[in-house]
Amino acid sequence: MPEIVIMKEIKGRNEEYAKANREKLSADHVLMVNVMGAPGAGKTSFLMALCKELKNRGIISAVIEGDLYSTIDTDDFVKAGFDSLQKMAAFSDEMDGLSAVFEQIKIPIGGVTYFEMPGDDPEKPETAKEFSAVILYHHPMRAYYKEKYTGGNNPPDCGSLDGTTGSGEPGGVCGHCRYDQFGTGENGAKACKERRRLYLLLEGETFPMILSLPTGTLKDFSRYLMRVLPKYERSNAVLTKFSLVKATNKGGIVYTKVSFHMERKLTAAEMAAIEPISERAKAISKTMGFDTDADNTAGEKFVCHECGAVMDEKEAKLSEAKHGMPLCHDCQQAIRAVA
Repeated sequence: MPEIVIMKEIKGRNEEYAKANREKLSADHVLMVNVMGAPGAGKTSFLMALCKELKNRGIISAVIEGDLYSTIDTDDFVKAGFDSLQKMAAFSDEMDGLSAVFEQIKIPIGGVTYFEMPGDDPEKPETAKEFSAVILYHHPMRAYYKEKYTGGNNPPDCGSLDGTTGSGEPGGVCGHCRYDQFGTGENGAKACKERRRLYLLLEGETFPMILSLPTGTLKDFSRYLMRVLPKYERSNAVLTKFSLVKATNKGGIVYTKVSFHMERKLTAAEMAAIEPISERAKAISKTMGFDTDADNTAGEKFVCHECGAVMDEKEAKLSEAKHGMPLCHDCQQAIRAVA
């Protein structure tokens, strides 16, 4: 019998890719299972039931759909609330050549206790009294404006993305800067404002969002971390509930600050999924500038104290003078009906 000599493994390159994929999945603590079968054997039905059961157990799963001719099965998975590769590939195609821009959660002024949340229409943001999210990554920031900041996306005259070294005028070591002293800003405050930028993954969302904590909230955030870290080691190991409370400073000015509450510890499967996202958020944070946080507050927008509806300034001030708080027309009518 003649001997057959194999000159080159036909699937050699495929094996190289497969080996690299296995190593990457293993490093990310992800288990991948290949399901094969004849057409009509029930592969999709089986995977649908499996994904549902995994979700009930708190295990994150996704499906890579191999149909080259249609997206029927992929669409079924998406409708059922499961991610598929074709869906994620669509995101990649749409964003090709564009820079990723994180949407912002904004904190209103004047003691209003509703967050301004990104919505489908940028001109009509949604409002929420509270929300839950995983803190993927966070870091200190500083910003100094020679002229009083009046809104917009103007970068500061001097800023720091690590809270230690300033870039701009005057620049240098933040701790040695004269603008880091009380009394150099308005009402005896520091002229250089300290903030904390949080990268958050909200429940049910695919992409992270940014929340910039103002100076008046930093102590509360520090206290929260001191409660969480000794027990869970990292802030991204838990699901955090964010809400707003009204506060008054020493000068009698009413402002809004963020309140933090730990909801629950993440499951092992959730942690395995969160880790690479946290690392990615940390890497992206190095490329982010100051523009993202410049207009973080909701600005001169007035929100109904009861339902969170955005109001015009005149209506808000009239109702505040009458009821002691801004109330929209519908809520005013509801109060009259109860009275």
